[in-house]
Amino acid sequence: MTHRSPPSEPLVLRKGELEFRASPPELEVQVWDYHADPVHLSAQDLAQLGLIATEQRGTLPRSLVGPWREALRQGVAGRDHPAPSLSDETSSRALHLGGLAFLPVVEGLDVYVISYDSVPARLGLHHLTRLGLRYRDA
Repeated sequence: MTHRSPPSEPLVLRKGELEFRASPPELEVQVWDYHADPVHLSAQDLAQLGLIATEQRGTLPRSLVGPWREALRQGVAGRDHPAPSLSDETSSRALHLGGLAFLPVVEGLDVYVISYDSVPARLGLHHLTRLGLRYRDA
């Protein structure tokens, strides 16, 4: 009789109203509120999900979401620091899937909620490749 190890639980990371579930070879993203603000996944956040960059990110744009989130944490955001939005240029560089826009940035990945969808977005291998990411153990 062969013994199979039980399936491992997916790695889960919650950022704001978005939940990221790492189930290699896919990354599933669930939006819990249709008014969700954009979120920033740092290199450390991506590592918690088992993801690493496949290329140098120095030529990518800097995150607009990370500094805005930091201002929120410090209680400074508001009229002086409105939530970042996708410009036409930025939107054209983003990967659009399931009502979300994924934008690779120097520091990691910015995720914008464009339209609410109760069905999780599933990023497959080709999506992750386009974002310059892969699973560490792949």
